[in-house]
Amino acid sequence: MVYPRNFYNIIQPYTTEESDLHKAAAGYFKIKSGGATIIMNASLNATDATLVPELFYRHSMTMTAVYCVAYLLVFALGIVGNFFVIAVVFRSPRMRTVTNFFIVNLAIADILVIVFCLPATLMSNIFVRK
Repeated sequence: MVYPRNFYNIIQPYTTEESDLHKAAAGYFKIKSGGATIIMNASLNATDATLVPELFYRHSMTMTAVYCVAYLLVFALGIVGNFFVIAVVFRSPRMRTVTNFFIVNLAIADILVIVFCLPATLMSNIFVRK
């Protein structure tokens, strides 16, 4: 099959004359485009080729579960409590004062922080950025 000139043709991977572990963990690819050839090395810097998911967690699995439960509790209570504040102010005519509208404004801002910032904070507390 012939590709147009702007597509890359990937040739079969090949390895150099090195140790068996390096041959198993490293794959070299030749990419041809027009007249140029690019050789890419896709090696792993580990003795075992399998990836362990625990390496990307900041804490143990137990502590990660505790973080998830705590953040879920804060998320649920924050959403429910702030919606109750909004509902009370808008359903009762006596509660529609300037001060209570300010409190409703704070409740809306708190809901936005909970929805947009809390999940990102949980992810940064659980995972390590590499």
